[in-house]
Amino acid sequence: MRPPATPQSALRAPLNRLFGTEANVRILRELVRSEAPLSASQLAAASQLGLAGITKAVNGLIASGIVERVGTNTRSPVRIRRDHPLTSAITDLFRREREQFEHFVERLRAAAAKLDPPPRTVWVQGPVATGTDRLGDTVTVGVLTSSANVDRTRVALEEEIVPLDREFGITLEVRALSAADLETALPEEIAEVRSVIVLLGPAAIRISQQGFGT
Repeated sequence: MRPPATPQSALRAPLNRLFGTEANVRILRELVRSEAPLSASQLAAASQLGLAGITKAVNGLIASGIVERVGTNTRSPVRIRRDHPLTSAITDLFRREREQFEHFVERLRAAAAKLDPPPRTVWVQGPVATGTDRLGDTVTVGVLTSSANVDRTRVALEEEIVPLDREFGITLEVRALSAADLETALPEEIAEVRSVIVLLGPAAIRISQQGFGT
């Protein structure tokens, strides 16, 4: 993306530069979380960025004044400047970001707890569960229940989670399964329930391995 044709004051609008790239945001998020200074390799691992991108972004953040090195070497670890005027606000912003996801999961968990009869297990699967989702990806909620209650449970959960679509600006879908469905699932479908966020009960893959009456 090209920079805007008309520049804005760096002093009046410092967030333009601080949050100007996803690399900057990822690095600031990890530095805010960490109580200790982080090396370039530690930042790369935590933020899932390459070392070259880390170096460039960190140097820019140091120039902006929000990040500082602990030591005189150019490879010294870095930390967020706690005395920077914007540090408190940025820290609160990332805290609220984390709380929003936690709140979303709790809302789903509360919706699952209302199902009657209770399903054996409820979970979130797919990119959201593995932390690889992109903007616009559908959030899939899986439900394992008896064969007789598959359709009823799916409809009931869909009704419970309708308000979350608008509240969180996402698209939710419910995938209701029975034990028989799991037993006949394709390998790629089984893979999807190996890494999940469990909302209710044990992980579905564990149940399928132990056996579950239909």
